[in-house]
Amino acid sequence: MEVDILAFGAHPDDIEIAAGGFILASIHSGLKVAIVDLTEGEMGTRGSASIRHAEATKAASIMGVPYRENLHLPDSALENSQDAKKRVIRMIRKYKPKILLSNGMPPSRHPDHGVAWCIVQDASFLAGLKNISTQEQGQEQTPHRPAYVFSYLENTRTIAPSFIFDITPFFEKKIEVIKSYASQFYNPNSKEPETMLTKPGIFNTMESINRFYGQAIGVKYGEPFTSKKTMGINSLDSLVKIPI
Repeated sequence: MEVDILAFGAHPDDIEIAAGGFILASIHSGLKVAIVDLTEGEMGTRGSASIRHAEATKAASIMGVPYRENLHLPDSALENSQDAKKRVIRMIRKYKPKILLSNGMPPSRHPDHGVAWCIVQDASFLAGLKNISTQEQGQEQTPHRPAYVFSYLENTRTIAPSFIFDITPFFEKKIEVIKSYASQFYNPNSKEPETMLTKPGIFNTMESINRFYGQAIGVKYGEPFTSKKTMGINSLDSLVKIPI
């Protein structure tokens, strides 16, 4: 099967928080999207692997993402190992995307995020090498190398982006999607320990961050991305008009 965009996240909810608007906009425009979570988030302060699986399934349904898989790598112990890269290569060859999404480059607040970036960056190249063998359902896979890898930025980072994507029409839906992860966010009735995400004003914080990046390109809400590869354009039609 082939998709246009294959999004990788170290944990369930990483993608939705940082790139949910991009995915919603892409699906709205007719592009095909698949999601792969590297871990089950089983080491998280709140919830459990089974709870987070159910939440991830719900989030994918709301977004309209038909394919979501989990590689079952160890949460909080991710390594850029041959095994991890092989698993990601298998997903790249299975879905044959034009674009990959990944966590941002290190350093990151959560160590898994930076490692996930390294795994996806390496695998995106290695997936194109014919002498690396992988199988899917007993069949030998063919090489495939995506054209681009875009890294979404964590809400706590202020690195200069390669581009900012206008998510204004999809911001409210993005928040709805994120709230699928009820175990991870503010709940006054929860008896579990507090985290950065469980504070009452967390969604106001997310809105402020997307407003900040939106303002930089003259729109209400934006999501920032980085790319190691320089991007070229052949039309000015899609550029956002920034007020002077």
